[in-house]
Amino acid sequence: MNTLRGWWRRRRAALSSLPGRMPRLPDIVDDTTMTAASQDAAEADVMSGAYDEFLFAEENLVQMPYERMVDDQLALTQQRLRDHARRAVLRERQRLISVQSDVQQLEHRRAGVLEQIDVKETKLADELEILEGRRTGRAELLWPGTPPQQTTLPNAFLRLMMPYTVFFIVGLVDVFIIFFSFRELFPAAFWEPVLFTAPAVGVQVVFPHFIGDRINLLVRGFKHRLLLVAELAILTAVWIGFVLTLASMRMNFIRVTNQDISDEMYIAVYVGSICMLLGLGLWLLLVAVRHNPHEVTYARVNFALGMLRRRARILEQKAVAAGASIPAIQASLDVAESGFRDAIDTARIELAEATKSVYRRALINATRNVDFTSSYLGIAHPNANSSRERMIKERADGRKRRAEHSVHLSSSNNVTVPPSPDAFDDVEGNVS
Repeated sequence: MNTLRGWWRRRRAALSSLPGRMPRLPDIVDDTTMTAASQDAAEADVMSGAYDEFLFAEENLVQMPYERMVDDQLALTQQRLRDHARRAVLRERQRLISVQSDVQQLEHRRAGVLEQIDVKETKLADELEILEGRRTGRAELLWPGTPPQQTTLPNAFLRLMMPYTVFFIVGLVDVFIIFFSFRELFPAAFWEPVLFTAPAVGVQVVFPHFIGDRINLLVRGFKHRLLLVAELAILTAVWIGFVLTLASMRMNFIRVTNQDISDEMYIAVYVGSICMLLGLGLWLLLVAVRHNPHEVTYARVNFALGMLRRRARILEQKAVAAGASIPAIQASLDVAESGFRDAIDTARIELAEATKSVYRRALINATRNVDFTSSYLGIAHPNANSSRERMIKERADGRKRRAEHSVHLSSSNNVTVPPSPDAFDDVEGNVS
């Protein structure tokens, strides 16, 4: 259950970080509500009876108080939009930095694996020279041999594990034989046979291996031959003595429990026990005699090299897959930034003008006073035309600036880290 829950959390996190999920604009600006509020405000101003055509004469007022309130409210809305833009862009920027960091970590790990590959290739070349007889190896001897051919990684692993498997199987057979032999000698106790079996198996398994290794060195011309001969004689004597002793102990037990056994059967069982123990040991001895340590080292290094190359390919694929989402995240950031800029500019210019237009029309229609209409709309006011032209120019400049910014985003092909969210602070200065 915990594994399934962890998989679901990782899957949900991966889906939430898909590059196609773009940040949505906030619902801070509601033009429908503001225009409806402008209609109600105009009717309320008419019902108050506090305004006439003389308010706009001789430059007393340039605009109605409600229009100033619209400017102040939209200025506050702009500030909220800028704050939301900083937070949204910061989240997207963190996603981009996180993906770039993951790609860098994968590339760094791959570089480390490539360094290990270089070391393994050097070691493999050294072992190949030893097997080809161009340089000496263990004990300053020549170890010519055939480099093992690696077809697949599982095949190479099985070849490496085969000697250890044989060693384990022979040891396991010796354990059963020796344990039950001592078990017959000590039928009333359990730990006594176990305590005798452990060192006996060590002698039966390790000594033939040591004897075969010494013979291998003698055959290849080891310098200190006298020392090797002495070691070989001692190890062989101890091993043969152990085999004979163990066989004698078993035969004495058989003689006591089966007194009617014939001499021929006694000799046959005795010889069979000796041959059985010697056969298991001789198998290990012959394996050690034919053993070439540099062939095993070559196979082990070649297997490790194959594993490292596969790991390098996997890391490269992961880095490419992770880096593929960077352009999409960058494009999402650019579009989000452009959308927030457009929303901020629109809240200051287009929405303000639309709200005021609804208010003016509703106010004029509700007032039904030609003199008030002439004064309010600027027919008789000397500064109205210049104010209207200034507003039209600001709206045109805002549209042009946003169009240039969109063209710049569409023509950019380089993937760069987006600018700081504080860049939204200059929007108010550009449009004011």
